[in-house]
Amino acid sequence: MVKILTPIVALLFLAFSSYADYLGPFTPKDTAPILAKLKSSRADTSRVILYVQLSDQYYYREGRNAKELDSARLYSKAAEKLAATLHFNKGLALAYFQQAAILKLFDLPENAKQANQKAISIFIKQKNYAMLGESYYRQGGFYSLSDSEIEGRINYFKKSLDAFRSGRFTLKAGDVLMAIGELYMIHGDDQSALTYLKQSLHTYQSIGYRKLMAVYDLLGIVYKILGMPDEGIKYGIMCLRTARSLNDTSLPIATYYNRVGLLQFSLGEYKNASKNFVEGLEIAKKFKDTTTVHIIAANQASSLVRLQKYQDALRFLDSISIGFPLKELRQRYWINRAYVQLYCEIKQYNKATKYANELLKIVENSVEQSAVKERIYLTLIQYYLAKADYESAKKLVKIHKILAINSNSKELTYMNDFWQSTLDSANHNYLSALAHYQKYSALKDSVFNENKTKLISKLEVVYETEIKEEKISQLKKESALQQKMLHQASLINIIMFVGIALLLVITGLLIYGYKLVKKNNKDISLRQEEINKKNALLERLLTEKEWLMKEIHHRVKNNLHMIVGLLESQSEFLKGDEAKMALSESEHRIHSMSLIHQKLYQSDNLSSIDISPYIHELVEYLRDSFQTNSQVTFNLDIQQLEMNISHSIPLGLILNEAIINSLKYAFPDGRPGNIDVVFKQKSTQNFLLIISDNGIGMAQDFEQHNISSFGLTLIKGLSEELGGNLVIENKGGTTIQVDFKYITEEKDTAQHASLSSTLY
Repeated sequence: MVKILTPIVALLFLAFSSYADYLGPFTPKDTAPILAKLKSSRADTSRVILYVQLSDQYYYREGRNAKELDSARLYSKAAEKLAATLHFNKGLALAYFQQAAILKLFDLPENAKQANQKAISIFIKQKNYAMLGESYYRQGGFYSLSDSEIEGRINYFKKSLDAFRSGRFTLKAGDVLMAIGELYMIHGDDQSALTYLKQSLHTYQSIGYRKLMAVYDLLGIVYKILGMPDEGIKYGIMCLRTARSLNDTSLPIATYYNRVGLLQFSLGEYKNASKNFVEGLEIAKKFKDTTTVHIIAANQASSLVRLQKYQDALRFLDSISIGFPLKELRQRYWINRAYVQLYCEIKQYNKATKYANELLKIVENSVEQSAVKERIYLTLIQYYLAKADYESAKKLVKIHKILAINSNSKELTYMNDFWQSTLDSANHNYLSALAHYQKYSALKDSVFNENKTKLISKLEVVYETEIKEEKISQLKKESALQQKMLHQASLINIIMFVGIALLLVITGLLIYGYKLVKKNNKDISLRQEEINKKNALLERLLTEKEWLMKEIHHRVKNNLHMIVGLLESQSEFLKGDEAKMALSESEHRIHSMSLIHQKLYQSDNLSSIDISPYIHELVEYLRDSFQTNSQVTFNLDIQQLEMNISHSIPLGLILNEAIINSLKYAFPDGRPGNIDVVFKQKSTQNFLLIISDNGIGMAQDFEQHNISSFGLTLIKGLSEELGGNLVIENKGGTTIQVDFKYITEEKDTAQHASLSSTLY
């Protein structure tokens, strides 16, 4: 099978890449913003995603080197570690998926397979069909194209297909169908190859996908293998027309032109073949792909020879040799064969000697594919026989015979018998020549009959495949039509029954409603008058209540300010600094409470205040009133939240005590620093308050359960009033954290009364 494919595939379809979408190439400029985000990110799920993105950036880096591949691996491991810590399964699966690709490049295929299998397990649980399809495809890529492993690759590709179909990723499903068809073609299962490639084409067409060149090209190859070159040319031409309609002149298009030219060449259409070889050659030249240039150029030279344009062929080969030189000898195999064939055709054997000798060195000094050796020996034996160098030919015929025996090829065997017959005849050994010729003739007829039988069998395969496709298409149409008719009939029945039921219900409701309305009209008119009177009374009472509440809050605020004024006056007559400091701290505490009442009487909502502006004003007040020699910067991260008075007052006092504590003790000798205040809602009922500084921190022997200062004792008591959990940390400064639940409105009233009586 490989022998049949080699001249058509031209070694381009024997390698598969990962199926995952190609993301690059990336440059350092693309990576810089992600690195900047990583530096300012927290250790949460967003950082996991950033690690995965950075791994992609280095894996798909333009001109990637070993150091960048190491970076890709490092970031993928960091993503895995953090995702595992956070129990972030989505990020963990992405990290495993990325590692599968990276580890394979580190020549760790088993580790790569295990990582990819872990990703598959998570994607299955998440029903993430897109990534599941990608992972199954990547898992299939770990299996080679050998006869013993290609089935494993096909099976995983089929799982990939099922995943993409489950997720309705039609384009991806078309890609995988084409890949499976290509694998079956290489495996020699022509019927399955044709079936999957036709399914791929229909899938693409169902969504209006236009880039069909690859699937057309593969269909052309399969039909050629099946002995239907005309059908192969038809799909090849469709491939080229599609490329032209899309203005696609990428490098693969050069290969498509070359293959169509080979199909036309096999049918003797040398002019058309030559035109397509020229088109493909121009594209290969544009991309400076020297190997592809040499392959297509050799085929073009063969077309010119068949058209008897010998001088044109010679000038053409010379221009390629000069314009696109190849340093390695084995890379000149295509052009050298073309030169030898050309000079043999025009009987200039001496000029062919140079190129024949190079071909001889290629097979003697290097390990080449058997198909390449077969072509070289074919060219050289024909060359030596044509120039009557029977000794050289005899040596190669012996080597060729060993090659034929090892490959168990009947075609090579009968060709070897033919050449041996020619040599015996040249040496006047006619009996041996006749015997070899008879072997040649008998074996050739046998091969012809076998090929004829295979061709008939393959044609039957094509016919059966097309019949099945027609039946499947017809059944799909009939099934769709029946489903549509059944749906319409069912819908009509449902509408009819629903209509009758609605009519009966409406009739009954109208009768009942008429009687009910007639009975209740009198009651409604009486009740409405009574309701109007009560509404007016309630509106008046509500207005009075709101006015009274605002007045209460206003007076409370004024009384608190009066107390602050009294304390300030009292401090003038005190001599001790400790007493003055105590009065000053009491003033700040009272001010924090008065701000609450000020907010309440200034607001339309008398039950709660917006906590964000309150905290900002309180912090601004403390910063202005508490003068220090230190340059202290406040960083506030306050969420917009409504909070009632029973929670606002304790929070304000906690903030007051914590900030004053930081201003007094955290930054001695005028050292600068930061005070961070964070207040946010963690969940529906959970809230978190954090006050932290980067000052000198507390004493080394500080213990939270053994608090002696009044301020910290007050914070502890207020935290208990809130029903919260108080945590004080002494690392790189002091951090006070209060985690509490917001109490429902029913409990708020009772706690507010209790707290007010306690504080006031």
